[in-house]
Amino acid sequence: MSKSTSVFFLDVDGVLNSAKTGWYCWDKYTVNWIIWLAKMSNSKFVISSTWRKYHDYNFFNEILKDLVHDDWRTVSLYKDINGNRIPRGQEIKQWLENHPEIKQYIIFDDDTDMLEEQQSFFINTDSNEGILFEHLIKARDILNIKTFPDSEILHMYHHPIMDGEKWYWDMQEIKYATKNNRKINLKRNMGE
Repeated sequence: MSKSTSVFFLDVDGVLNSAKTGWYCWDKYTVNWIIWLAKMSNSKFVISSTWRKYHDYNFFNEILKDLVHDDWRTVSLYKDINGNRIPRGQEIKQWLENHPEIKQYIIFDDDTDMLEEQQSFFINTDSNEGILFEHLIKARDILNIKTFPDSEILHMYHHPIMDGEKWYWDMQEIKYATKNNRKINLKRNMGE
């Protein structure tokens, strides 16, 4: 079993991809960020997305740089005896009950069917946008990480838009906004 005491539960659609990036195209900068967060917090990834039904451990472990937990996916509970859909939060709860060694976790998901006790560890993304910078900063704060990733990851982080124009995060604005808990605006990079 993995020695990590922290995990990230990952949805894929609406988190690592979005309507803007395309549903089969993972945002590589978001992936780089969550890998950095996982390394900084000694965390492993657990796949809670329906993608776990169609792809195997090796698929995810290759993309996520060997940081996937040995028990790499939540179990699909589907429906209760009355035919009601069981919330994803319940699947995550069951996984955590099977792993008492896990002391800290974060849930990245664009759905909101998490349990009440999971809310302070839940980062709710938007399916049109996927993970945004403020979600990553919230995760960094939950994990009590005080540093930033190297400038290559920060500088390259962007969220592509439908017409293909390139955007970037202004480095000074990132540092100021993070320090002062402000949202960050996208700026067009006229030089690209």
